[in-house]
Amino acid sequence: MTGSITVPVNGDQTFESDENFTINLLPSTTLNAFTATDTAQGTILNDDPLPAITINDGSVVEGNAGTRGLVFNVTLTNPSANPISFTATTSDDTAVAGTDYVSRSSTVNILPGQVAGTFSVIVNGDTQIEPNESLFVNLTSPNNASIARVQATGTIVDDDLAALLVDESQRAIALGSVFFVRDPFTIANTLNFSSDNRTRIILFAVNLNLAQGDVVTVQAEDAQHVNHQLAVEFVGSVPNFGGVSQIVVKLPDDLGSGNFMVSFTLRGVTSNKGITTIAP
Repeated sequence: MTGSITVPVNGDQTFESDENFTINLLPSTTLNAFTATDTAQGTILNDDPLPAITINDGSVVEGNAGTRGLVFNVTLTNPSANPISFTATTSDDTAVAGTDYVSRSSTVNILPGQVAGTFSVIVNGDTQIEPNESLFVNLTSPNNASIARVQATGTIVDDDLAALLVDESQRAIALGSVFFVRDPFTIANTLNFSSDNRTRIILFAVNLNLAQGDVVTVQAEDAQHVNHQLAVEFVGSVPNFGGVSQIVVKLPDDLGSGNFMVSFTLRGVTSNKGITTIAP
């Protein structure tokens, strides 16, 4: 004859070694029998996988001075009864270590039972108008875990306003779209290649960081402080000049000649002004 003893076992999601426990039969509790074996061992088999590490992307607004922390969140697929560690190391993308951020390589530890950790990078603030910049964090040397995602991207969000490019005399850096020479521009000329015989000029700007649906408008203020809207025909990046954009505008017939204070508006914010001269 046989019988059984059932011991309830509590399930969990923690990766751990197989666990053992002992059942003892007390001779004093037996009736009409004797105990041949009074001890038995039960084993609880682990069925949870080795935790996998994932590092998430992070971002931080740069700031104009001092430093800020760019935090990367790290998660495990499931907890572990063992301590977990790995190495996190920064590397450049468009951001440059020593200038935009402080390079770092360190060991990250996650305690038994925990499923999250962090890795932070110091970002240097500045007032330079520039595109958003990015860096990488790479994970290596896992201990008591695997790595599901080995690299994360950190974005340093520039908070300096988009600006019209001007020279030291505050003249807008602008080119005639036909002759590709600096202003002043003549509105009427016999070599205008456009079908409507209107002059186009190209203004240059930095830090536009255009998103889908963004609209750029351009205005020219004359000597009487009257604003003239200039039709924007194209906005796009300048090839081989990172962070610089070109804005092609069409001059209206009634603009006249003289000095104009030119600026652009993006997302309700108006840029600085630059002087552009239209020759009679």
